[in-house]
Amino acid sequence: SFEDLISLAGKAGAGAGGLVCLPFFAGERSPNWNLNARAILFGLTLQHDIRYICRSVLEGVAFRLRSLSEILCALSGDIREVRASGGFTHSGLWPQIIASVTNKDLLAPTWGENAGFADYVLPRGHGAERHDTFSYETRAGQWRGLRPPVRRVARERRGERGEFTHEAGPG
Repeated sequence: SFEDLISLAGKAGAGAGGLVCLPFFAGERSPNWNLNARAILFGLTLQHDIRYICRSVLEGVAFRLRSLSEILCALSGDIREVRASGGFTHSGLWPQIIASVTNKDLLAPTWGENAGFADYVLPRGHGAERHDTFSYETRAGQWRGLRPPVRRVARERRGERGEFTHEAGPG
């Protein structure tokens, strides 16, 4: 189950012991659009168990989101905050992995699923008018904020660059 995947992934550290997952289980969509792409677990050894595999899957998806974020930033300027919805936001671990990997603040509503809001309000052009009604600032108790690791951000601001998130601290 999803809960089991999250629980097992939480028992493996950031970086999944060097195990890398390219999560193309149903081909790859944006930004590469290749329906023939297939998933890969790279670096799998006898020391990796199901915990590391679960963690590498979550991190692999987060890195795919990072590649999309980088393209969007190149097209529209810096994006500092991402709002997320759906069942995965109820997990503490996966949204934090996404915030860490993308280096973006991630906000998730505490009121549950809001796909109806996104399906109805945003396509009809009401997003700008309704933004303040549902913003973190006006409903702080109803949004859960996750931030990238503070130590990594501080190192980057000093001009230091690590290859992996876990080099800046636990995560």
